[in-house]
Amino acid sequence: MRNVPRRRFLVLVGGTVATASGALALTSNEASGSVEISELTIPDETYVLTDESIEDVRIETQADWSWEGNAEATSYELRLKVGSTVDNAEIIARKEQDGLGKKELQGTATLTGSVLDTSIYDSSNFTPSNGSLSTNVIVLLEFDVLRDGEVVESAEATEGVTISVRKEELAYTVSLSSSGEVIVSSS
Repeated sequence: MRNVPRRRFLVLVGGTVATASGALALTSNEASGSVEISELTIPDETYVLTDESIEDVRIETQADWSWEGNAEATSYELRLKVGSTVDNAEIIARKEQDGLGKKELQGTATLTGSVLDTSIYDSSNFTPSNGSLSTNVIVLLEFDVLRDGEVVESAEATEGVTISVRKEELAYTVSLSSSGEVIVSSS
């Protein structure tokens, strides 16, 4: 029997859309207003595992965000977190920008991170011993607007994602057909 190399695969939970929008009103050193994340949509993912092992499970979001206010905000932070519950979610990706001094700003950010970079999940959570295994992952997108290091407004959105992995035995369908004839030569 020949050795067959085992392959390792990455499961990317893709097609993700996150939209953050809102308004921020600031007055001197006191802040009021709101920042709103209007949508976080992440589809469930199913993966068929044959003669491979799970190498990584990644979450990707595309976030469109904006704020405007009557005083300058100095920075923002956008975080992507995952966990088995909202309370134990850990940061897997972050985008931040300091030194802004802007009354309004909008932008787009792609946040991508590995679910396996947390203390909550490892590859065994996504690798069935036989049959199939479904693992629920809570995904949070958090957005903070800061003024002089203090959060003046924040918003978050949460989405539950089920990642299902089905283990199948290697299966091949082989067919062979031929036709021929006998050729006799004489001298």
